[in-house]
Amino acid sequence: MSYIGPKVHIDLERLANNYRLLKNEVGDIPIMATVKANGYGHGAVQVAQTLEKEGIQHFAVFTIEEGIELRDAGITADILVYSRLNPHTLSDAETHNLLLNVSSFDDLKL
Repeated sequence: MSYIGPKVHIDLERLANNYRLLKNEVGDIPIMATVKANGYGHGAVQVAQTLEKEGIQHFAVFTIEEGIELRDAGITADILVYSRLNPHTLSDAETHNLLLNVSSFDDLKL
């Protein structure tokens, strides 16, 4: 007997509707959708594509690789990378127009 484990299915239309409801409540306040860890298991690319179509302009991920995955999927909105700045990935971040977390004065020097 093999264990399959739990599965999560997300209804993208309901996600879009929830975003519209939230946006209606907050008005002109910008919303940043965190889609790190593959959208918490819901599919970062699919979630980001759905929300970008609804007009969201800001996403957050944890790693540069996650940001690149969104860019490769055609996401054009701002993407903030939460993880600490890594000097070895600065060129990748620049190439893919990713916003980086600066958490120390040493980061500023880089």
